[in-house]
Amino acid sequence: MTASVVKMEAENGDDGMGENEFFPVRNGEKKMKIYIVKTKIGTEDKVMADITARLASAGSMKDKKDGIGNMSNPAHLRGYLFVEATEEHYLEAVLGIITTGNSIRMKNVKSIVGESSKEEAESHLRIRKGSEGLEVGMIVSMKEGAWKGEQAQIITINERDDTLSLELWGSHVPIPITNVAAKTVRRID
Repeated sequence: MTASVVKMEAENGDDGMGENEFFPVRNGEKKMKIYIVKTKIGTEDKVMADITARLASAGSMKDKKDGIGNMSNPAHLRGYLFVEATEEHYLEAVLGIITTGNSIRMKNVKSIVGESSKEEAESHLRIRKGSEGLEVGMIVSMKEGAWKGEQAQIITINERDDTLSLELWGSHVPIPITNVAAKTVRRID
């Protein structure tokens, strides 16, 4: 499964659990480890395309192709990628962190943060609803729109449409706001 397949499954609503795991264990292959790669924010797709291009070329990285597996870009973790590799030095060589011969450091890659467990990576790759973790009566802060920065109390949650009905918290007269997208509010702890 390639990075584009993982991204397509996420867009189509397939959560990747069960039969269609994000990082499947292949029979007869070396055990792949999952590494977290830090990139510049907003360049995750470009870095994945650059890694794929380096591995597909006929240059010195061709022999590293078997050492690198699937890649994934979780939407809520901006600036990070999950990359499968048999060993960290294969990934370092492809990213250009270890310069060998004529290889140059890949643009927009900052570092390899470390290794991740399969369970932790799949928990980040699971598709989440904006209303997840919100409850009726909870106080939230508006992140955008005309009421940006204002605090409100959740009156109702519509799971199907992923929208909320709110009542502004700090006003003298209660002002109800309906059909607010759940992703436009932030929990106040």
